[in-house]
Amino acid sequence: MSATPFKIRHTRILKACDNCRQRKIKCSGESVCSYCKKYGDPCIYREKTRQSKKVVDRGNIDCGQEVLDMPTFLSVRKSSVNSSTMEYFGPASNFSFVNQLNDYLRLLGKNTTPIDEDQGLRRFGMNLMVLSNPAEDFDCTLSTISVETVNQLITAFLETWHIPCPIFTGEDLFDLSVTTWKQGSAPKHRKALLYLVLSIGAAASYFESTHCSASSTLPLARGFFELSIRTVPEIFTEVSFDAVRIIFLMSLSACNLGDTAQSYLYSGYSVRIAIALGLHKLTKFESQHQCRVWTCAWQWENYWSFCVGRPSCSREDMSIPMVPEDAFTASGYGNKDRFAIHHQHMELRVYFGANCSRIHSQLYDSESDLLAVLKSVEKLSTDIDNKYLGCSDPLLKESQVSDLLLQNTDANACREWFWIRIYYLYLKMVIYRPFMIFYAYLNNSKTEASEKITLLLKSKSNLCVQVAIDISRFIIDLNRKIKMRQPIFFICTYLESASTILLFFIISNRDNIPDTLAESIWEVLQDTCAFLSGSSGPYVGSIKIIANDALKSLHDILLSNNSEIAERTYFGKVLQGVPNHSPDSNVLTEPSSDATSRFNAEKDAQLGDMSTYGLEDFWQQTLDWISIT
Repeated sequence: MSATPFKIRHTRILKACDNCRQRKIKCSGESVCSYCKKYGDPCIYREKTRQSKKVVDRGNIDCGQEVLDMPTFLSVRKSSVNSSTMEYFGPASNFSFVNQLNDYLRLLGKNTTPIDEDQGLRRFGMNLMVLSNPAEDFDCTLSTISVETVNQLITAFLETWHIPCPIFTGEDLFDLSVTTWKQGSAPKHRKALLYLVLSIGAAASYFESTHCSASSTLPLARGFFELSIRTVPEIFTEVSFDAVRIIFLMSLSACNLGDTAQSYLYSGYSVRIAIALGLHKLTKFESQHQCRVWTCAWQWENYWSFCVGRPSCSREDMSIPMVPEDAFTASGYGNKDRFAIHHQHMELRVYFGANCSRIHSQLYDSESDLLAVLKSVEKLSTDIDNKYLGCSDPLLKESQVSDLLLQNTDANACREWFWIRIYYLYLKMVIYRPFMIFYAYLNNSKTEASEKITLLLKSKSNLCVQVAIDISRFIIDLNRKIKMRQPIFFICTYLESASTILLFFIISNRDNIPDTLAESIWEVLQDTCAFLSGSSGPYVGSIKIIANDALKSLHDILLSNNSEIAERTYFGKVLQGVPNHSPDSNVLTEPSSDATSRFNAEKDAQLGDMSTYGLEDFWQQTLDWISIT
């Protein structure tokens, strides 16, 4: 039986932009409201459709054989709306970094021909933010899905997102399945919870072409996600603990499916409902499950808002959630004690989540001078190091993937190690990335800087590159040695961030890359391409493009050391019009006349006349370049 479709009666424009609506503040209603103008955010007024009050409750209707309609996605703005390619992601996001490179390259190439924005985004894998017709092969007939398949999807959830977000124990989930799956009398909120767990599990896969790929299960994942919304269509109007749990899982599911913006909105909404319920004030929770839900929702929202470069909905004066040992310690499921919950892992995640807002405020949103920012970031990095390296579990802070270590470690412990270490390395990489970019442009400009600042910038740039190498090697080596399911899109965001950094470093240091470092970069990029070969799922394609282009650029540089050849690669144009330091002298090597003439037309609008800028202006200009999305 199909659900009764909505009947559209009237369409109106709400005079409050999305940003003000989400923050529940009064909107000025201008074409660009005062709030968005102040913070440089995109000001979007959306249409809202009034619906008939007689529409039946779709939560109690089996979706039968109908085609699932996809919800509106927020990650990508179509060309018909605005000429800007991406306006959603902020400065901490790698999406913004890649997008800025794309826009800058188009300016350098004097590409005045209108480009289909979707096509431009596809170049960088951005089209995978929106899955086109992802449920077309999933007829949403639950009768065709066996109990065995359900158990496999629950296991996939427990092997992936259960590690960083252990709101359920393994026993809880299998009990939920037994009492809810195909039980007509089961409460609709429990059904929605189960559908979301199954959706998240269906989006997990292996980085191996010989196994069932993510591409074959993504329609299933999208189908269960849509089914959960149909089961509780009123969930966004509820202020209840069930709403906190369901919308939190919606955020994880949307992240798995590649809709990053939607996931960000869900994560913030879940935390706001929890705050409205007063969970942030509780010192004694009704149950350990309630405690885990609040802590996991809070730490995920802080982390994910940081990853997409947007503000966290948590107030600065809000206390950091406690991580009680009894709530975050649970034995595993079955005779093999699988899917256990360990206190130390979540304690580190909560600490890292609290520091995400510090990174934003002390680096990207700081009004301090460059030297003060460098000092504060150095302290922040040291604090993160001390917490991570000081944890009591020696495996969690291990840096080397060795056969001997893995022989004496169970699979669940390896997964915990994997998830917390990539979190740690990602934070370090994003902390240092602005300094790598700034140092590259400083090196290739006429702007003067003191020796102290230059050395500090150089050290941070080198650290950023080394961390990018480390995180790539860790992800690849551990997944090659241990058979682990992964949320492909989520893990690929780390590899893409690392590959982009290595690519930028290659192009901006083409004349002075040490041989040993060049060899390390070459190996890790080759490994990245080989690791992704045969894999499928959201975001795999963009990394292959970036890593392959980096390899081509590095190959040209190392073999020919000819800038003209190196610039033939797509990303080789990034610094095309910026003077390069000669490795044999202190004399600046000017670019070719062709490159200069092609660059000058856009230089004033894009970077300004760098010779007239002071150091602080140049630093702010670099931050602006990273931040403009």
